[in-house]
Amino acid sequence: MLFQPTIFSQREIFTFTFVNIVLSLSATAVLSKFAEKNNYDPLIYVFISARNKELALPYFLSYFDNLDYPPSRMILHVRADHCADRTIDILEEWITHAVRKYREIDTKFVRTPERYEKSHKGSQFEKDEAIISHMIELKMEAMSRARKKFANYILFFDSDVFLTDSKVISKLIKFNPTITAPMLTSSSRHSNFWAGMNDDFYLEYSNEYDEILTRTQGGCFEVALVHSCVLVKLTDPKIDLITFDPTEIEIQNLPYDDIITFSVSARRAGLGSYICNEDEYGFLEYPRPSGDPFDVGQRLINDLVIDSFRGNKYLAVSQPFNKYITTNGTLDTAGLSQIYYINLDRRPGRRDVIEKMLGLAGLKAQRVQGVDGKTLTEERMRQMGVKKVEGYLDSFHKRPITNGEIGCLISHHNIWKDVIKNDYSQVLILEDDAQLHPNFKGNLKQLLQEIKCIEWDLIFLGYKFVYQEGYHTEQVGDIRSLQTADYVYWAVGYLLSGTGAEKLVAANPLAHALPVDEFLPIMYDRTDLIKWKHLFPKRDLRAFIHNPPLLVQRFYKLDNGLYVSDTEETDVQESQVQISNLKKYESAKNAREKLAGPIGDDGKMEELSFSNERNKTTGLAWI
Repeated sequence: MLFQPTIFSQREIFTFTFVNIVLSLSATAVLSKFAEKNNYDPLIYVFISARNKELALPYFLSYFDNLDYPPSRMILHVRADHCADRTIDILEEWITHAVRKYREIDTKFVRTPERYEKSHKGSQFEKDEAIISHMIELKMEAMSRARKKFANYILFFDSDVFLTDSKVISKLIKFNPTITAPMLTSSSRHSNFWAGMNDDFYLEYSNEYDEILTRTQGGCFEVALVHSCVLVKLTDPKIDLITFDPTEIEIQNLPYDDIITFSVSARRAGLGSYICNEDEYGFLEYPRPSGDPFDVGQRLINDLVIDSFRGNKYLAVSQPFNKYITTNGTLDTAGLSQIYYINLDRRPGRRDVIEKMLGLAGLKAQRVQGVDGKTLTEERMRQMGVKKVEGYLDSFHKRPITNGEIGCLISHHNIWKDVIKNDYSQVLILEDDAQLHPNFKGNLKQLLQEIKCIEWDLIFLGYKFVYQEGYHTEQVGDIRSLQTADYVYWAVGYLLSGTGAEKLVAANPLAHALPVDEFLPIMYDRTDLIKWKHLFPKRDLRAFIHNPPLLVQRFYKLDNGLYVSDTEETDVQESQVQISNLKKYESAKNAREKLAGPIGDDGKMEELSFSNERNKTTGLAWI
């Protein structure tokens, strides 16, 4: 007897499909309740995709394996293809050890072809569309498999995300929205969310974005879109209405984009996308267009590591991945005669930080032993020709100059004399609490090229205006980033010419000792210290600022939350001056820097501490 296929009506097909969805969601819900009753952590299906991520993967995998979430409750779905670098090699090596740790690992690595080729028409758009189409397929496949595994959550994870908060998954689960993402730090103003979306479904900047990014407000906020690291609750019945495929949504002019489609479909299903910024969860590599050279990618990674120095820990990799880390090779001075940095002997931690930072930026520098105010006595100052200005009081603290400020002035003065002695034409002078901004070396070299056509003595690379309003600066010729200097503070980082050094030394600042960031504005005749200007009659220093700044001052905090200063804590005639009037500093720091976390007053910063106990099962040797 021949088999006769059953023919179903459209209504019956819809009914069967609906019942299947309900049963699937019901099974997931039942298993979720069972897990909750038996104190099991939710089962998480983790989607990881990588394409040409050799530079990022050592950091990504180091931090991923350090997550404080039971590996037995994680199923990994790892995909890599079209890689022209060592991405697949790194993943395969990691998988051989990680397979014994996680509940299950589903991998698919395709070695050829190494890259997406343009169509015969040569259209970049068609090439990009092919990449997006493939990503849509991968994500839809992961969603389907996660449901079949009855996972409670699926975590979509880009391999250029470094989660430094080991408890981030548990925190996101506790927040409880169906679609949640941890806010990630990146270079510039980039992050992993959009606060607004315009009528064409593309990014629209808003004040809300800046408020969330700078943590003016803390919490979990509904936003237009989240990406790169997104936790999705699969037990929510509305999840089945969400898609990555724009062809499944009947919306005119919807861009062919998986991330935008996911956000729009979620909103249509009545689900919001939430970004959480209560803690420092981790970092996100600044996006670079495909096809950028390897060294550009290396610089972006290095910039991110440099940026991590703002906190109390910096990005690092676990020992097995050290062999994949590329160094800058030969360091140089970016065309300058010399780069100096000032560091006290009792601050080895700060020395370590500034040297690592300069090395990542590709720069070599000479350490200058700072004169420690704690060791200065009246006799030693007399021998060095230091005389305080009688009657001087700090504008903010209303107290005399401290020994720390005198030591700082002497340290800078020693460098100025060294510049003259060696007949250097232009140098960079840094203090050990300088925090370099992204692409510091590239921007520095560009500046040096641009100022060849002008006469200058000093250029502040990092500064703060003494008055936040009412200051006056003017652009210098056609150099858009260079402006005349108004009354600014900070000697944390500045360029100095040979003629500039001669003018500063000729003014004999030690004979009329003032804090260095008060002395310098006097020398270009922009100061409020009218009473003391006559002490320096020749005030013709040609001073400028780079706008925007190329660096900023890092602020070290004690465990009690107070900021520590090597220049303002000492005073020869009074007991130790307490750190006070923090308004002087607060105006120069945004909310993000306030959350940097306590750092010991030595300035020591730790690499990520990879837990040996947690990673024992991987068979890898961890730091």
